[in-house]
Amino acid sequence: MFVSMDLSLLTFTSFLRVTFPTCSLYTSLYHFFTPFSYSLLPKNILFFFYNMCRVTGHFLRLYNRMR
Repeated sequence: MFVSMDLSLLTFTSFLRVTFPTCSLYTSLYHFFTPFSYSLLPKNILFFFYNMCRVTGHFLRLYNRMR
């Protein structure tokens, strides 16, 4: 059980390490399009990715500190 949990955590963190560099693109898109966007759906999608990137950054910092 612990091996599968550790393996899933390892694949999750490797996935985050791959997707995390694109977070700067998402945040710049969010800050660029939010003042001009009046439609709710693109703003919500960009806000979701922006928050996911922030949570991912915090999680990676905590995980690297615990190792």
